[in-house]
Amino acid sequence: MPRTAAPQTGTVLPAEITTFVGRHRSAARIGDLLSTARLVTVTGTGGIGKTRLALHVARELAPGFDAGVWVTDLSTLRDPALVPHTIMATLGVADESAREPTAVLAAALNHRRLLLVLDNCEHLRDACARLVGDLLRACPRLHVLSTSRQPLGLSGEHSLVLPPLRAPDPATVTGPGDLHDHDAVRLFLDRATAVLPDFRLTPDNARDVAALCTQLDGLPLAIELAAVRLRALSVRQILQRLDRRYQLLNQGDTAARPRQRTLRGLIDWSHDLCSPDERRLWARLSVFSGGFELEAAEEVCSCPDLPRDRILDTLAALVEKSILVREEHDARVRYRLLETIRQYGAERLAADAGTTVAVRRRHRDHYLRLVESGETGHTRALRAGPHGRTHREQANLRVALDFCLTTPGEAETGLRMAAALWLHWRALNLLTEGRRWFDRLLDAESTATVSTGAPAENATAAENGTPAGNGVTTSTGAPAENRATTARANALWANAWLAALQGDFDQVTALLTECELLGRRLGDTGISHHVTDMWGLVALFRGDFERTLELVDTALTGYRERDDAVSSALALLRLAQAAFALGDHSRARAVASECLARCRTLGATWVMTYPLWILGIVTWETGDTALAVEHEREAVRTARSHGDRLGGSLAVQAIAWMSAQARDARFAAMLLGATRRIWSEIGAPLPHHAHLAPYQDRCVLHLETALGTGRLEAYAAEGERLPDQAVFEMTETGATPPAGGTADDFAACLTPREREIADLVAQGLSNPEIARRLVISSRTAETHVQHILTKLGFTSRIQIATWVTREGTPT
Repeated sequence: MPRTAAPQTGTVLPAEITTFVGRHRSAARIGDLLSTARLVTVTGTGGIGKTRLALHVARELAPGFDAGVWVTDLSTLRDPALVPHTIMATLGVADESAREPTAVLAAALNHRRLLLVLDNCEHLRDACARLVGDLLRACPRLHVLSTSRQPLGLSGEHSLVLPPLRAPDPATVTGPGDLHDHDAVRLFLDRATAVLPDFRLTPDNARDVAALCTQLDGLPLAIELAAVRLRALSVRQILQRLDRRYQLLNQGDTAARPRQRTLRGLIDWSHDLCSPDERRLWARLSVFSGGFELEAAEEVCSCPDLPRDRILDTLAALVEKSILVREEHDARVRYRLLETIRQYGAERLAADAGTTVAVRRRHRDHYLRLVESGETGHTRALRAGPHGRTHREQANLRVALDFCLTTPGEAETGLRMAAALWLHWRALNLLTEGRRWFDRLLDAESTATVSTGAPAENATAAENGTPAGNGVTTSTGAPAENRATTARANALWANAWLAALQGDFDQVTALLTECELLGRRLGDTGISHHVTDMWGLVALFRGDFERTLELVDTALTGYRERDDAVSSALALLRLAQAAFALGDHSRARAVASECLARCRTLGATWVMTYPLWILGIVTWETGDTALAVEHEREAVRTARSHGDRLGGSLAVQAIAWMSAQARDARFAAMLLGATRRIWSEIGAPLPHHAHLAPYQDRCVLHLETALGTGRLEAYAAEGERLPDQAVFEMTETGATPPAGGTADDFAACLTPREREIADLVAQGLSNPEIARRLVISSRTAETHVQHILTKLGFTSRIQIATWVTREGTPT
């Protein structure tokens, strides 16, 4: 009679050959899920470490399953019908009957407490889903842990998306000590020392290692393949060749599966699993940089072979297959390709040059419409914070501008785009970058126009009574009448504005001179208003405040006639600054109040910092210190929300002046030290605010009298060590941090988790941010912070941050 042999008992797992690095929180999460759920699927892009994590978890959980843990690798299987047979072979189930394999497995596993690990299910997803569903219904004590690039899609399935390993921001790295808490770096070091036993992190290579791990997206397989290259190259040489990463990272473990020996083999596998529509969309999405939204994908990637109405479903399929990363910001979903996957798509797109240019042009056109409609420029820039949409689209704006710069005939459109972003460059503190785009596009447009002879512009010049080629030259050295376009004129005054903010007055003069000429030639009064306004700004920065009032008043009249609310608000700010500098506090208050009201109406919160700052000082001059401090605190809050360190530091400085007069000497001294550090870091020693010197001198005199020079400098140095977040919170609470104590005292009363959270508080993270970093709930993070405050006798996060900063990281 046919019979079925019972499955073997015990655990059969491959031995760990290399160290398991990172992923401990993910491993703990999977363990927690499997304690209640019967099906958990680990998903993620190829090379993210799904198999390694699943095997590690299986090894940890093995003692809890009396029938053992069994692993079935499906990566080499191609026939879906053989899935149950492959599992039977793994379990040692022999069957001599004619029953369906699923029924055989169900009979063999019934009532056994067993963990079945199904590795690499993506290419057999439907077959795996049917089998697992049947087995879970028939075997009440069976648990399944699967790995796949997309979930199996079963009811009751718990899916855990495995993110890349955490990598550091190279810009923040000062030495090896900044890297050891990042799992991507720890993995690279572990694999690097296996290749070169003497490899170490040093001050010379720390930033290169950080950049390498970041540019490899924290992708474990890519990091391991890069480490292998250390046999022949230095870290910096590997980093310099990452634009050819598929050729570079092609020497992996010869014992690994074929697709995991090279980066290309890994991504080829993902590409082969995609439908034709998914492959087309993947290639076209590679034109985006830093993420995109659904509407952008629909506009840029749709065409006859992939209509707009199919984009959403195709996009969702790429998310499910772990090709795209889904993120949510401000209730809007964005999608992102890891750079390794994006480069693969770009290679596929580049195979058709005509399609590449067409898709890049649609990409540029999409973002041009956004910035010219105000979605990412003008008033949007006034409202945008450091995490707003304007900031998130910065990488795509760079790609669009680069297309204009490098594609013949597109420079003028690039000038339109850069000029539409004139507030964007200031709002995001990108003055140098904005000027660079303007300079390069102006030169490119000039060269293109001169080379073609520009007959239309020459005709316009002749109609205005100016003969072509009259010898008038501009800052770029080519005849001005050859380039008489509104796009160029707007780019010139916007570029002059950025140059003025950086104190480059020689360049301002050259730019405004050409712009003035073009404005007259075009007969555009709007351009002349901006030129007049910019000359007024130059006068303000040069200390000619009477001239500022005269010029900016004229420009303001023109702005109001044209109903230009944004330019009017900025002109009012300049008038308030000039009146304040002249000592006309009554007019400064009135104009600053009007500017503030207009900003509130526009939602222009970024600009509000500066009228609030002026209102605070003139209110203080009238004797109402409490209201003055409140104005400055609001200025600090608005500056913080927009990442405006200059505006925030001006308000902090004003609070220091007021505190010194109120005899809060230590508090004032610490704030002065903090502003000194901020100005040094942003390269702004306030050369354009000489009229503030008397206030600063009077403050220092008060503090020297109260404290003495030695204590004043000691407290200032203490404030200088505080991070921005701590400084800004200190102005809000009005409390100075406690003095005394040691790092040992700090460490002795806190648990390891509390020490970790205290460090994150010192870095300026909020409770929700701490929760996301540590994969805990916001309520848990809040409870930990409250425990820290109670144990240390503190009343604010600023006290935690200050203590950590002064004594060193408690961990």
